[in-house]
Amino acid sequence: MRIAARRLISFLGLLVLNAQAALAYPETERLDVFFDAPWRTVRDYVPVLVFTPQISSPTALNPARLTEIQITAFDVRSRESVRILFHDRIDEADQTTCTGSDGSTHEVSIIDPDGHERQTLSPSEKTTDFWHYVVRIPTECLGIPGLDELPGVQHIRGVAIASNGDEFERVMRVVVEPNAGLPKFSPLDRHYDIHVHTIAEQTASKLNDVNSARKAFGGPIAMLVEAAYALGMLDVQLNAGNWSDFRNKIATTDHNAFFSGGDFDAGNAPGFGPTSTTDGKRGEFEWYRNHLGAMGGEEITLSGRGQVVASGVPRYGSHLLSYDAPHFEGPWHGGDIDMVDILSTELNFDLGSVGIDADDFEPHFHATGSHNPNDLRSVLAEMQRGGGFGYAAHPFSSIGGWHSDDFRFGLGYPPFRPADKSAIQVDASGREFIFKGSQVWNGKADFVTSASLKDDGLTSQAARQRDPFSGAQPEQLFVGRPNWDSDMKKTMARYYDHVRDGLAFSFQDSPNRRFIRKVYASAGTDAHGDFNYEISVPSTVLFFISEDFERAINGIPFLEFSFDPEQLSKNSNAFGRVRTYALASDKSLAPGEFVGASNQPGPFQPTAPPPQPLAGEHSNGGSQNDPNVLAYEEGNTVLTDGPICMFHLDANCRLNSSGDDLSWHDQRCEFENADGAIGGAGHFDGGRTALVPRDLENGVSGITAQTVWKGGNQYFYKANDSSSMAFTLNRIGGGRVFGFISPPSGEEGVKNQFDLGSLAVSNRNYRASALQLVGKRGRGIEKSYCITNPIWTAPYTISVINQPEKCPFEPGELKVSIKFGISMETSISDPCPEEGCHANPEFPNSYGGAQVSVQQLDASGNSAGQTISLSDRKWFANNLVQGGIIDDANLVATNTEMIACGPRGWDSEKRKRDSGKVSYAIYVTDLYDTNLNRLNNIGDTISVRSNMPSSQGQRPDAQDTPTEAQQPTPSGD
Repeated sequence: MRIAARRLISFLGLLVLNAQAALAYPETERLDVFFDAPWRTVRDYVPVLVFTPQISSPTALNPARLTEIQITAFDVRSRESVRILFHDRIDEADQTTCTGSDGSTHEVSIIDPDGHERQTLSPSEKTTDFWHYVVRIPTECLGIPGLDELPGVQHIRGVAIASNGDEFERVMRVVVEPNAGLPKFSPLDRHYDIHVHTIAEQTASKLNDVNSARKAFGGPIAMLVEAAYALGMLDVQLNAGNWSDFRNKIATTDHNAFFSGGDFDAGNAPGFGPTSTTDGKRGEFEWYRNHLGAMGGEEITLSGRGQVVASGVPRYGSHLLSYDAPHFEGPWHGGDIDMVDILSTELNFDLGSVGIDADDFEPHFHATGSHNPNDLRSVLAEMQRGGGFGYAAHPFSSIGGWHSDDFRFGLGYPPFRPADKSAIQVDASGREFIFKGSQVWNGKADFVTSASLKDDGLTSQAARQRDPFSGAQPEQLFVGRPNWDSDMKKTMARYYDHVRDGLAFSFQDSPNRRFIRKVYASAGTDAHGDFNYEISVPSTVLFFISEDFERAINGIPFLEFSFDPEQLSKNSNAFGRVRTYALASDKSLAPGEFVGASNQPGPFQPTAPPPQPLAGEHSNGGSQNDPNVLAYEEGNTVLTDGPICMFHLDANCRLNSSGDDLSWHDQRCEFENADGAIGGAGHFDGGRTALVPRDLENGVSGITAQTVWKGGNQYFYKANDSSSMAFTLNRIGGGRVFGFISPPSGEEGVKNQFDLGSLAVSNRNYRASALQLVGKRGRGIEKSYCITNPIWTAPYTISVINQPEKCPFEPGELKVSIKFGISMETSISDPCPEEGCHANPEFPNSYGGAQVSVQQLDASGNSAGQTISLSDRKWFANNLVQGGIIDDANLVATNTEMIACGPRGWDSEKRKRDSGKVSYAIYVTDLYDTNLNRLNNIGDTISVRSNMPSSQGQRPDAQDTPTEAQQPTPSGD
């Protein structure tokens, strides 16, 4: 019976593991020793990690220790080490200097897990589990004269020997570009890898417990900071425990199970590093939060099945990346796993076929998993109380993906539309959505092992001798995968569905009060260490890589049960290869602000701070204290694996919508104002939305965009990258992505403008839309992308009711109707001499509501002279032609004083000179949406005949005075 039970458990391990997601560093049956280095450095050194997450086997009486560590420059052509860079030996002399290619000598330094400088191994030092140090190799010592010159691609080889004779080897590839940095539009901006796992990813649970989160090891915190600094993601170097210097500058998202205790996991603090003195549970989580701020987050496993997939994995659960939120106690799985039920119902496996009675299964195997208390409703409710925000982690993956019902609940889409602003999808202030969007880009495997292309794995020996670059082990050799972006494109298409469904959002208590529910995209690598490349095994629950699977069936001790070694794989995904670029410098942009002329070098630079918004630009918890965290929360971000790009939208190329210089220039169409910007801001993210004209005018929308881009694929070193950038501007609206154009990209770093034509024009039903800029640079295996979050647009129309044929306009004669595709703030109090006379108490006393005014155009089509207010203003609903009502979306304004004829000579309808026509610009300003977010000023023009001889005064003859215009009704168009 005992042997049969072991057969079953081994078989079960195979089935479960084959069905789960791949992660790394892999945990092997014997010793685990890793070398690692960032895939690129822009500094004068390369940090090389030496890490022993498990140096003793589970049954060892005398644990092994490291006795020798060597780092060399490596030639992938000859497959030989060509120069020793560092040598640390217990019993012999060490080498802590290296020789540059020019013969110069350079010091090699070592730092401990807290960033203090340290010496080489001492004879008494115990390199026990989770021991590590980082060696800083000067880049001057790299390079092979005449072959691999500096700067350029270099290779480093690490070799470690343990006291039991085991040897570990890894070859790493590093792009060396000192002082190159990562592309930025401003020093204020920041690159994040928003999905990263650290040394917290380890457990002390017994192997025969299904709750044991035997996942892959994560990277030490010191190396995470060192790698981020080497890549250019951080500007501050690790030095003597200066952890708070990295607050909100780097993200961590360890699985919540590893911070949990009790039945969920026997959490353990790592034996080395800044968290070694914590309890390995909630206290460890609090260290990350206290030192790394809001971005010290976690990856929460939600209860339930998650996305139902072909593999039949039951109750794996979906994952939520949470930031600035409380810790959630819970298991690694979706809860209540029953292995006997899995075998019989999910995997169609009969226990009797191996001679096992179901009643005898539990004594050999803790087969029932703990209940997971973290259903999405409970998590959102706790985040409502405790603060924070979240993104769905890899939500469209085949395993661990999100079920559509969870998405719709988190986003508040039917049939889960929130009752009101106190619903659990909304934060405690009643002004912010908690669930922000999806991590649609999860890593980049543009190179995979040749074995992977054949759907084969690698033997466990490949976990010890890792070299995918030289071809010494052909099955390990990296092979290019030019279609690596196919998965990313598929997930982006799924993301568009969520964007589309949020274009007309409302709460149940006010179903006609419409606004846009913005959904954001983010990107990260899901790196578990993996600073150079990823070594993957299935995300284990129980078992280790085994050199001989048959030993598990033939009665070896239970603690060494193993799974099939053919699960090991490698690919080129690594920390920082896929990033989310936060646009902190763009956060201060006011609606309609001038951001610089086109055909000039970028970046965009706001010319002045924005006016104080009536709705405070605040957000959840502590994230409001860091503009880049706030930019990430509010989708002011760009997804990238190399280049960055951004754009702004000018809603009317003939209107200077700046509040300080409001004017009209009818002959000139050019990008001038940032009426719309990437992502959101303010209450319910309604800020940065562009109000755009609904209809074409003579086949032209007058909507223009200004773009700029920088950078390329940093994984391939090129002294002069001549590859081109190709832009696509997608429009998301209606039932699909139903529009796109391919605008010119212009030169790198130079702002370029283009007309959107009909792309941004709405349909007849005032439907909002979203515009997303996608840039692709290079081709084939070298292609790289920048993908912005959208700029959302809401349509409007301006019309004159019973437009007079002649001027001047008597009081009450000029009646202008402005209709919107979203509900607006309807405060009107003009004048407002006493406190509290305005309709909305959140507004300061000086706000008198939306303003409508007219200004004459001169004979050249430019605004000139006095601006006259249409001060009689009333708000109505916008009744839609195709059914439905938008509350507070129709403003009607009427003049209360006579408006004189202006200079003759310009026809704004035909945009040409006409001595018999008089034209006026109509301005609509001080606009706020229903959630009190400031929006851009808008405008239009009208032309009439003059009723006055050019030699006479301005008052018309009595017989030419028009009748009073018809009072409008909210019947729409």
